[in-house]
Amino acid sequence: MNNRWLMAWLQLEPGWLRLTSFCGGALLLTFLLWYGWLYPARRQQQQQEQQLHQHILQYQQQLRSLAVLPPLTVSQRRVNCLQRLLLPATAVDLSLPALLLTSGAELEYWHPTEHGGKLAVTLQWPQFAGLLNYLSELRPVPAFPAFSLKREEAKLRLMMELIDES
Repeated sequence: MNNRWLMAWLQLEPGWLRLTSFCGGALLLTFLLWYGWLYPARRQQQQQEQQLHQHILQYQQQLRSLAVLPPLTVSQRRVNCLQRLLLPATAVDLSLPALLLTSGAELEYWHPTEHGGKLAVTLQWPQFAGLLNYLSELRPVPAFPAFSLKREEAKLRLMMELIDES
């Protein structure tokens, strides 16, 4: 049967009819190859390009959100500060050198006693705030039965009696 079709095709007259049918068959074969193999490959390539584009957009979004975040050193300082706040308060004893160092005051005299002492310093207003801040961080906070603050020229003179109740 196949030989009959081939023989009939070879005997076709005029020759352009044979050429047209050959080109039509080749075109049909090309279309079937494209539809069965090339079209799915092209479609898969388009899907992968779309996925790539989505990944690029996600990456850019992540970069923008990272750019808004504070630097790592700032975050680490915040974490350390919060950890210190969460830790139970530990005893911090009164230290005259630490008091003078943190406040920047100049020592006039210090008369220590068994549970505290008498202190006189000269300082500026901003230094007075630093001194009070240091005293407020002590655990337990010392008592001040006697306290005097006087202005002397451009400085302040602070005299106080401290009692450590620990």
